[in-house]
Amino acid sequence: MKKILAILLIVSLVFALAACGSSKKSSKATKDEDDHQNEPVMIVVLAVDPDHENSVTYADLDVVENVLEAHLGDYLEEEFTVTVDKSSRPRITMELNEELTDDEIAELISFDDKLTFRNEEGDILMDESYVESASVSVDTEYNYSVMLKFNEEGKELFAELTEEYMNQKIEVYLNDELLTAPTVQAPITDGTAQIYGDFTDDEALEIASAVNSSLLDFSLVVVKE
Repeated sequence: MKKILAILLIVSLVFALAACGSSKKSSKATKDEDDHQNEPVMIVVLAVDPDHENSVTYADLDVVENVLEAHLGDYLEEEFTVTVDKSSRPRITMELNEELTDDEIAELISFDDKLTFRNEEGDILMDESYVESASVSVDTEYNYSVMLKFNEEGKELFAELTEEYMNQKIEVYLNDELLTAPTVQAPITDGTAQIYGDFTDDEALEIASAVNSSLLDFSLVVVKE
């Protein structure tokens, strides 16, 4: 009987030690997994212009930075940082606290925002291809708007449209979002247009950056994750 009890005690001790060892391994694995999950996700993209290798300007990179920050804000709930390296090989590093899928990253770095001017029936009258640049404007009462400067072809077309649609609305969309729908009071012939919409400074900057990004002659390519 004593031998049986001794054997049972030994077996119990072996199982206890095994369970303890397993618990330690499990605890270490969980800690390693948690540490891995807490590591920031680094995505590095390179600005590539196949036709003009050195044509990427500092201003272009500022546009890219603003657009990426806006896009990331749409995707992520956690904090993130975007760092721009304005060297001879311009690159942008995004440090995230959560992972994105390959499809989300591809959409994030593709600048396909569309600015359109439409009549009240929804017909597109002109688009961002007639725009030379977009910038943020603020008046003395701190009302923010987006100023558009048209290229020569756009200047002529917008003058014709504002004459044709006198006392009618011309709606301005960014993608499918209506930004403003002013009634044309007089032909606009100076080659500019101002978009009002009770914007904050960040919202105006996001719109201007989205328009400018659609005009860029280069693309972004992921080089390291």
